[in-house]
Amino acid sequence: MRDWIPAVIACLMGLANPGTASAQRNPFRLAEQLMLDHKGNLDYVAPLRGLAAADKTTFDSDMYSQALETYNSFVGKLTPTVPIRSATPYGLVEVGPLLAARARTTSVILINEAHNQPAHRAYCRQLLRQLAPLGYTIFAVEALSPSDTAINERKFPLATSGFYIREPNMGNLLRTACASGFHVFSHEVSRAQNKEFSDWRRSSNYRDSMQAVNILARLRKNPKAKIVALVGYDHVLEKERDGVKRLATYLRELGHLDPFTIDQTLAYLPSHGTPATKPMALVTAKGHLATIGERQGYVDMQVIHPAVRLVQGRPDWLAATAATKPITAPIPAPYADRRCLAQLYDQKEFQQYGTKAVPLDQYLTDGHQQRVRLWGLKPGRPVLIKYRPTELK
Repeated sequence: MRDWIPAVIACLMGLANPGTASAQRNPFRLAEQLMLDHKGNLDYVAPLRGLAAADKTTFDSDMYSQALETYNSFVGKLTPTVPIRSATPYGLVEVGPLLAARARTTSVILINEAHNQPAHRAYCRQLLRQLAPLGYTIFAVEALSPSDTAINERKFPLATSGFYIREPNMGNLLRTACASGFHVFSHEVSRAQNKEFSDWRRSSNYRDSMQAVNILARLRKNPKAKIVALVGYDHVLEKERDGVKRLATYLRELGHLDPFTIDQTLAYLPSHGTPATKPMALVTAKGHLATIGERQGYVDMQVIHPAVRLVQGRPDWLAATAATKPITAPIPAPYADRRCLAQLYDQKEFQQYGTKAVPLDQYLTDGHQQRVRLWGLKPGRPVLIKYRPTELK
């Protein structure tokens, strides 16, 4: 499993040519080896220590930055997005009505995410709640390990459920999907389907074509089914670009269907009007859906997320997407005067699986806080807080 993960991550992270980094050490492989101990327990701090201590000149610089941003996002340290501006006066409108109208005309909705922006997963939880009454009952998750076939019975993820599944907001997304009646499955290439290609374009095309095959197989079993799929970055592109075809393109070609594709990764600041204060759809002056930037003309909708504001050290979108009030607690000795990782667990999950369970929330304290502020998933759900010391700067 560990040897397979970094190769898949290289594609998931959207590297233009994963083969260019093959002669150098893979920072994801280094960090992954540190994240799980020999018993499969999760250690979110060890990868960051390892990346900080490693000789950075031995890594591909872009992949190293992506690894660092990804593992930081797991512990609540978020990478700021750089917004683009446009001279064209685009507008921002509510997503709900536009989404509902298009959801009724298709059987597959693809929504992407930036893997270092957990807000995209938190927002996807809201979309699932909107789509469930419209007949959507299957949630396809690229990041879910194909080997985790028991998640629908267990109804929560574990360390072995997949690399990105270990991030708390991704874990909560899967918990919400299961609780909302969705059947969750992985459309990622399985070990049995996996093939190696020397050319990275052939490898990428094969992977996306097989992802499409896996989704279409579900539709063949149940032609009336409606599927929501969460993917990374460019898998939502509906047209070939630079010799590469993505999942949405193969769904059109192999399945003869028109998926509704949503891009969340565009950071946009309007030159006129008010910036977004919540996720909004980008539209023209006449109210039609608009797309700009590198995915212009390749997707159906772009959801613009507001710039992140920190409230008592936590991103404001946590409060906007949460179903509960924050849980606050004093930081006990000996953690109060040092940086530590504060982790909120579901009590039953932790009692059964310990640190193989994925936390409901977690973040690195700054060493000066007196109290932690953590977000649960459901009112009245028994939880417990754990602390892990760290010497990270």
